Amino acid sequence: MTHKSEDVLVGRLTDGTKLYVQARFDLPADGKDGVWREAVDHTRTTERLRLSVVGTLVAWNGSLDRNGTWIGVGQTTESLMALSELATGWTVADVVKLHEIWTKYHLNDMNAGCVHQPHPDSGNCPHTGYKWGQRWLFKPLPYHVVAWISDKFEIEVPTPGVSTIERTVS
Repeated sequence: MTHKSEDVLVGRLTDGTKLYVQARFDLPADGKDGVWREAVDHTRTTERLRLSVVGTLVAWNGSLDRNGTWIGVGQTTESLMALSELATGWTVADVVKLHEIWTKYHLNDMNAGCVHQPHPDSGNCPHTGYKWGQRWLFKPLPYHVVAWISDKFEIEVPTPGVSTIERTVS
């Protein structure tokens, strides 16, 4: 189940290039270990809510219909912070908040390092011996992040159905 926003115009760069952003919440299927995931703090969690954020840069006179006016698509966080004009409904504080959330929580179920490894050359985790990139670790989304994204991008947060744990217990 996917709950994604429309492409939302956030603003323009000095050359007139438009930046559109789309946010999406997903509930990925259970992994090979069932409903459990290892969190970035090495605890076990059954949380699955994943955030994905993607930007599209469109030429000043272009559109989103893939008519050859796209300049770039993907992780356009540098362009986000270089906006010179904001779209209606966006403030500098909103852009800063979006940048923070985007860089910290985009694909929060695909973290190569744990909280004890701030960067790839940190070595093994001093608490568990976890090696950077050994597997994907999950970073739970704080409520304020879910609420802000849901409100700003006007999307509903997916609600998981009956979990595997509930089915096996009953």
